[in-house]
Amino acid sequence: MPQSTPHTQLPVLPTLAEVPRSLALFDLDDTLVDGNTVLLYFRDQWRRGQVSNRALLRAVALLAGYKLDLVDMPAVIAQTTLEAKGSPEQHLMDVGESLFPQVRERLVPAAVAAVQAHLARGDEVAIVTASMAYVAGPVARLLGIPHVVGTEVEVKDGVLTGKLVGEPCFGKGKIGKAQALA
Repeated sequence: MPQSTPHTQLPVLPTLAEVPRSLALFDLDDTLVDGNTVLLYFRDQWRRGQVSNRALLRAVALLAGYKLDLVDMPAVIAQTTLEAKGSPEQHLMDVGESLFPQVRERLVPAAVAAVQAHLARGDEVAIVTASMAYVAGPVARLLGIPHVVGTEVEVKDGVLTGKLVGEPCFGKGKIGKAQALA
């Protein structure tokens, strides 16, 4: 409770250094970014001729199922990771960087302002997302966010093994990873 001085009877407010710092967590999709980055990825790949109509429709259907809570997203993430087995990690890095201009265009101004306010106050700020750091990392760099927690894939000798590292950063897995930051 603020203390009063005898002369003014006004409360003496704590200095910024005395105010406890907070941990501010932001999701990537539908929070920092207006929309879903997985859909942006599939649409981009479809426009480049890298993904078939069928694959694009599958991604849209999965996203709709996710929105309606009809899809077991941790299982989908695990299956997608398995399907990427043998791919070079560099490909994921390149995807994150090539997708970034589209992601940047869709940043939500109010969310960016909230990030900036937390950083200015000295709070710890993190992105906690089901996406991988390959996609969230460029956003974190742009906004000055020091921590990115996402779904992690196992990599050996620069190649994806098809396995996840721990649980996907979704649902209970996201809660556990967020609690680990606190």
